[in-house]
Amino acid sequence: MAWDDDIEVSVPCLFRCPISLELMKDPVSLASGVTYDRASIERWLEAGHNTCPATMQILSNKDLTPNHTLRRLIQAWDVANAQICSPKAAFDLGQMQLLLEDACMKGSTGLDRLKKLRAKAKESARNCRCILDSGGIPVLLSLLEASSSDRKIAPVPSSDIECCEAVLGILALVPADNVLKRIMASSKHLSSIIWLLRTGSMDARISAAVLLENLASERELKLVIGSTEGVFTGLVQLLKTNFNQMALKASLRALVALCLPRANRVRAVAAGVVHALLELLPDIASITAEHALAVMELLCRCAEGRAAFNQHALAIPVLARKICLSSDVASEYAVGILWAICKHSGSRSIHLKVVEAGVYAKLLFLLQMESSNKRKLAQFLKLLQDSLRYSPKACSFDKPNN
Repeated sequence: MAWDDDIEVSVPCLFRCPISLELMKDPVSLASGVTYDRASIERWLEAGHNTCPATMQILSNKDLTPNHTLRRLIQAWDVANAQICSPKAAFDLGQMQLLLEDACMKGSTGLDRLKKLRAKAKESARNCRCILDSGGIPVLLSLLEASSSDRKIAPVPSSDIECCEAVLGILALVPADNVLKRIMASSKHLSSIIWLLRTGSMDARISAAVLLENLASERELKLVIGSTEGVFTGLVQLLKTNFNQMALKASLRALVALCLPRANRVRAVAAGVVHALLELLPDIASITAEHALAVMELLCRCAEGRAAFNQHALAIPVLARKICLSSDVASEYAVGILWAICKHSGSRSIHLKVVEAGVYAKLLFLLQMESSNKRKLAQFLKLLQDSLRYSPKACSFDKPNN
């Protein structure tokens, strides 16, 4: 059977839904300011979430505001490109099963079918569901295991590595239920996923991080993944990839998903996550900084995490810089991290460093502006008052331009 490539056109990023990654039909904006396709964000909210999926910001309300300007732009673009980007026919179950059977063939034929399968999975959520319904995940896992089984005793052939990476790319796209997630999180499959997270191509490493985030849907699975050797080291390595935005986002989202249990926070700290994030924080984009601060806020809930912050010379100045001069979400996370450090340290020298970084003045400013969290801000100010007399810089800071 011939599998001819379809003519494709690149859809502008702003026209894609951040959830489905497909061209938006009915763009609507959340209170966070991020725009999604209505069907995708409604499913997210109906599942009980109260956060913006792109920023993880807690929503003040769940109102969906139609983005009429963006909708008109999308419609105009769609009409202009109608002949080359008309909707592609979804595969049916029979076609997908044939493609999966061919993917099990050795050599270039099997690899070609895997790449075709991944391309089909990227096209639509319907095709991903078709892969799932055709029993694709067990087949793909068997291919992953077979292609990577000899990695500990001999170099893996490049063709087998390509096969593993193609399989991983498909698994990261296909929605699995909890039963299948537990199968994927078995030790033999996790070790292959983490091997690719640490040694694969950039695309494979990103896919591995996305898959780990998807698998970490239950506390038990979070703990299983977190206790697997190399997972946090691999995510730290992915953070240090020359500011590749997709890599940063994938790694940070995986860390947020994994670091809810305390045991995983301790493992993440030991792997150097705190140090890596503090080195990145001054130079990354606003939304990415919010994700990084979300991870830090989780890590400072354990004593090991707070100790790591205290040991880093730039931690307090870097975090202080994010208060008032970044987004509201970033500012809130930074205040929460510094509050945890000061509250639990009991060290006057730590309090003095926080005051000298201008945090006291920023807290006063926030207390005047904020309608929420006033109690925490007041408690934080009271905690720092004893250090005021030692710092002439305590009551001055650069206010935000707005």
